[in-house]
Amino acid sequence: MPRAGGGFTLNGQKRWSTMAPVASVLLVAAHDGVDADGRKRFKLVRIDARAAGVTIQRMPPTKFVPEVPHAELQLVDVVVDSGALLPGDGYAEYVKRFRTVEDIQIHGAVLGYFLGAARRFAFPDTVVERAVSAVIATRVLASLDPDAAETHVALAGTLARDANLLDHSDAHWEKVEQGERECWRRDRKGFGSVAGELREARRRRAWERLGGDVTR
Repeated sequence: MPRAGGGFTLNGQKRWSTMAPVASVLLVAAHDGVDADGRKRFKLVRIDARAAGVTIQRMPPTKFVPEVPHAELQLVDVVVDSGALLPGDGYAEYVKRFRTVEDIQIHGAVLGYFLGAARRFAFPDTVVERAVSAVIATRVLASLDPDAAETHVALAGTLARDANLLDHSDAHWEKVEQGERECWRRDRKGFGSVAGELREARRRRAWERLGGDVTR
């Protein structure tokens, strides 16, 4: 992010930028030199997706939720003013927290969809009850500090518990219309596998911060 006449210019590229093909605003984690210990500093920058120097190249659909588009971004001397910088440390306050917040929000959305389908297609009451409980637990998680180790431990337990609910409810999807059933089963496999290693590393770090033994 070299300075340019009081503002900044951005250069770089990023693949798999989710929703970029349909976005009007892009949030970019930009490298901003190094700190006193030699570690990279980052700032989060808001830029217009139509700004000069921004190229958004749509990527092929993925096998997992292909309805959600991705793109490769190319930024070449994109000029932004200082007002485009979001406050705070770009890594600690945005990038580091993103995975936790994303996991909670997406998990809540999946549960909400599952609960809706369970009601529409008359899944057993016990399944609906467990789904309602899972939704409420996820809502509570969303209100917690995303930096806290306790939040990460609770999230790991929630994801594992709810995966069991969804796995054991698979037979009930035979009641669902074929197209919707096939989409659910196609995408259901990906929810637990995408970024699974990062989640496991986060869980282990959380236990280490709490001073507990790390076990599977």
